[in-house]
Amino acid sequence: MRRASSRKIVVARLGLTIAFAACSSSSGPPANQGSSTATPVAPTTPDARGAPAPSLAPRCEQALRNFTSLVYWAKADPEIAALPPAERGAARAKKLSSFTEQLERELPHHVRQCEAADNAKQVDCMIAAKTAEAARACMDTEPEH
Repeated sequence: MRRASSRKIVVARLGLTIAFAACSSSSGPPANQGSSTATPVAPTTPDARGAPAPSLAPRCEQALRNFTSLVYWAKADPEIAALPPAERGAARAKKLSSFTEQLERELPHHVRQCEAADNAKQVDCMIAAKTAEAARACMDTEPEH
């Protein structure tokens, strides 16, 4: 079993490669930058009745979509607002297209990492986040094991 700190590191990487440090880059976001090549295995920790734990995958996907959207647009919106009004619509459409393409390409990989990290508390935090700051604060959430 991994230590809590290694779980924290794995989950902390999840949205960061999707949230695109290259938000302002005209060449688009990097592909799988900094992601692990190992395919994690889903957690099999039994519950109190001895049954396998339910999959976190659906909640991980929801959490990652929320996290990446909040973080990406917190950076992109000010960049778009700084443009002349006539250019904003096209810039928003271009960023939305880039964001969606990158998210759909990388989401399965990051969902597997999230599920392997087995940190339901962090997943719930990421789902509940309403701002980029709140989403980033979830990265410090330790698992309840």
